[in-house]
Amino acid sequence: VKLDLPAGGSVFVVFGTGNLPESYAFQCWKNGDYELVNNKGKKKKVMIDDLPAPIELSGEWKVAFDPKWGAPAEVSFPKLISWTEHENEGVKYYSGAGLYSKTIEVPDGWLAAGREVHIDLGDVRDLAEVYVNGKSAGIIWTPPYRVNITSLVNPGINELKVEVMNMWINRLAGDNELPEDLRFTKTNITTHGFRTDPNYWMVQPAGLLGPVRILPSARINID
Repeated sequence: VKLDLPAGGSVFVVFGTGNLPESYAFQCWKNGDYELVNNKGKKKKVMIDDLPAPIELSGEWKVAFDPKWGAPAEVSFPKLISWTEHENEGVKYYSGAGLYSKTIEVPDGWLAAGREVHIDLGDVRDLAEVYVNGKSAGIIWTPPYRVNITSLVNPGINELKVEVMNMWINRLAGDNELPEDLRFTKTNITTHGFRTDPNYWMVQPAGLLGPVRILPSARINID
């Protein structure tokens, strides 16, 4: 089995007991000329020349945090950055879920027959669940951080929410700077092998790092 995966990517490979299907679906992300071959060697030439360019979701995001873990209840991010780069220490050292909110606009023609729409989150630390108009589009934890939202979006304005969860280590790092009575976490791990430095907990990039894009694609059946 030959697989072409991105860095850090993963797939599930399921071996069935039946015959291979005679038709497949090809997902096309870029305009161009393609030659497709099915499992019986039948070839099909396809030209795609009308896929629009992806839309990058720049500008402000609203991010809701759980204030019980030290961050403000809601923060406005003028652009996407790691939580560790934020000036507020409650955000910098936050560990837990952060809920990003934004409205997106999907052009009418992107939902034509044979067309699909995806959200690509760019880079995420460390996993995310995408919601469109209040419904989950799925959980993603490996590159590419991309989900199909075709069945959830409508032409025009839609509500996008991305819930991101990071690692515990950031809150541990922040707690190292606080007196014991103000700490949010407790752990019995105080050394790491031969290391005894109490400040060895180092913050790791966290949150939705982007760039976030809406991606159009064409689905072509190979008979």
